[in-house]
Amino acid sequence: MTQNKGKVLLLYPALFKIAGLHLGIASLSGVLKKAGYDVKVFDTAFYYLAGQKEWDKERADRLVSKKIANEDDHWPVKTTDMEKDLLNLIEEFQPKIVGVSVTEPTYEISLMLTRLIKQRYPDLLIIAGGAFPTLSPDIVIKENSIDCIVTSPPYGDSRTTVA
Repeated sequence: MTQNKGKVLLLYPALFKIAGLHLGIASLSGVLKKAGYDVKVFDTAFYYLAGQKEWDKERADRLVSKKIANEDDHWPVKTTDMEKDLLNLIEEFQPKIVGVSVTEPTYEISLMLTRLIKQRYPDLLIIAGGAFPTLSPDIVIKENSIDCIVTSPPYGDSRTTVA
């Protein structure tokens, strides 16, 4: 059994009801757990934010996906406050690192979450990775609530850059 090397919180700032764990977060979580880290994932998919588009309905209207029968029974919308839930999780879990997977459509919600965390926990290390930091590192690295970024070349190249 590998000893616990620390705690890592991974943020998945998903759009409303765009469900299914991100492959990168799932893979990273598995690798970190195998290496001895305690990992938790905070997924925003079932928090409705005022003004946020309901992508599941739009996708069904465009025939990109089908409406799920009895959706509310399977995918209930969270009625608690997302920001409070995140801060409570950090308070209880006490991670040493927060990682966030960022895509262009989720950049604003990512910033909302990382800024909230930095305001409350200024010394907590926040690392951003994913498609948007990889394709636009010059934009993401300027954000004060993100301490560093991890980028990867496309097409499965195993080299990684940390800025």
